[in-house]
Amino acid sequence: MISNDEFRQKIFDFIKRTGISPTSFGEMAKNDPSFVRRLEKGQEVKESGKKQVLEFMENYKANADD
Repeated sequence: MISNDEFRQKIFDFIKRTGISPTSFGEMAKNDPSFVRRLEKGQEVKESGKKQVLEFMENYKANADD
């Protein structure tokens, strides 16, 4: 899959592009309001967690295009 650094950057870009707060993103993508804060501190994410978040972002984008 993708590296942790690339994964983090995708999330930060997504948050900036959509205007979603980091807390809201964490709640929506992982049911964890502290998710982005921990990423900023360097926490690693398992492949299953990356997949979950990437799917959330893809579905969010698809729904926004409707």
